[in-house]
Amino acid sequence: MTDVNGDGKADVVGFGNAGVYVSLSTGTGFTSPSLWVKQYGHDAGGGRVTKHPRMMADVNGDGKADVVGFSDDGVYYSLSQKTSFASPVHAIQKFGYVADGWRIDKHPRMMADINGDGKADIVGFANNGVHVSLSPLSK
Repeated sequence: MTDVNGDGKADVVGFGNAGVYVSLSTGTGFTSPSLWVKQYGHDAGGGRVTKHPRMMADVNGDGKADVVGFSDDGVYYSLSQKTSFASPVHAIQKFGYVADGWRIDKHPRMMADINGDGKADIVGFANNGVHVSLSPLSK
C-alpha cells in the first residue's frame, strides 16, 4: 500500500507474473487492478522473489511512489506517471545478485530518505557493513 498517483490516498500495488499491478484508492474502495509496467514481472524476467527485491519508494521527491527493483546487475527504477510507471531505468550497477553477490537471506536492502532531501535512497546491509547510494534524481 502506497500512494502512486500523489492524491494522498494509499493505493494497492502488487508484483505479479505479468508485471506491476495497481488498484487506485477512490476513498471508499479501489479501482480494478490494472497493469502499470511489465518489466518487473516474473514472466518478463524482471524479478524472482528468491533473488530480487522489488519495492515502492519516492525516489525523485514528487510525492508519488515509484518502483525500485534489485536485479542481477544492479538497481532499476520506474517513475510514477500517475496512471502508469515509466520504462525501467538502470540506476546503479551495485546491490545486484550476480554483480555484487547480494542475497535476500543475508543482505537486506531498503529505501529510506537518509539525507532529508525528500527522496528515497538505497540502504544495503552487507557482510562488510552498511552501503548507501543517495538518489541523484530531481522532481
